[in-house]
Amino acid sequence: MKKGEAISKLETLISRLDSLPPYQYRGDNSDFDKWDRDTEVAIERIFGDKTRHIKDFTNIHFGLMIISSSTPPSAFVQRHNEGIKEAKTVLMSFIDEIKEYWTEADDKDSSIISVDYKRTVVTILSNFHRAVRQLLIRHSNRQTLEIKDEYDVQDLLHSFLKLHFDDVRSEEYSPTYAGGASRIDFLINDQKIAIEVKKTRSNLKDRGVGDELMIDIMRYQSHPKVKSLICFIYDPEDYIRNPAGLESDLTQTQNGIEILVMVCPKS
Repeated sequence: MKKGEAISKLETLISRLDSLPPYQYRGDNSDFDKWDRDTEVAIERIFGDKTRHIKDFTNIHFGLMIISSSTPPSAFVQRHNEGIKEAKTVLMSFIDEIKEYWTEADDKDSSIISVDYKRTVVTILSNFHRAVRQLLIRHSNRQTLEIKDEYDVQDLLHSFLKLHFDDVRSEEYSPTYAGGASRIDFLINDQKIAIEVKKTRSNLKDRGVGDELMIDIMRYQSHPKVKSLICFIYDPEDYIRNPAGLESDLTQTQNGIEILVMVCPKS
């Protein structure tokens, strides 16, 4: 990207930031959500997705990390406004950096292909059952990892994620929802992708899984670092009678978070 174009894009983002409507506690903040995503995309296009610049921006917290039933709405508004100020300072610093250190000869190559991290996760999950089956085939009938419950699924999936991502956080703390503390099964920190894992069983089928996921979706919306939520339902015994219907009903975009539900394998 050309030097002048990069500066212009960042200046436009700052201008949009100044004109955003005031933050609404439990209200419609879709304008901010769009600005936030547009800014992430612009930073990655200008500087690349492996530099400190995107981390400097994504490390800004626009929401509270710890809340309780006594947290007043004004605290949410205050934290959001402080995040806005921090974001503006960071973007202005980017502009100063470009003005001082970029030359036309240093313009970033616009042909760089950005990695689709979400697709990488989807590919891992889509092939998870094949990997489980392959683990059962061992030389001389040696011991292997048997997937008996949800914890076994998490252990194996964690290993697969570490092959592709440097910062994978398991059981990441999430702000309280409806009076209870909760943890995210996995958070791919730099890419802001959360993964919730379910394994079906005789007493956890269609309705039970759906009810649990709806609660998960609500509580993940309070996590400041979650932009995409992938709900992985591992169903090797075919307890889910209508996997396509479950996926369709719960896959959505809600309050700026992209939610994808995957049932695997599909019979």
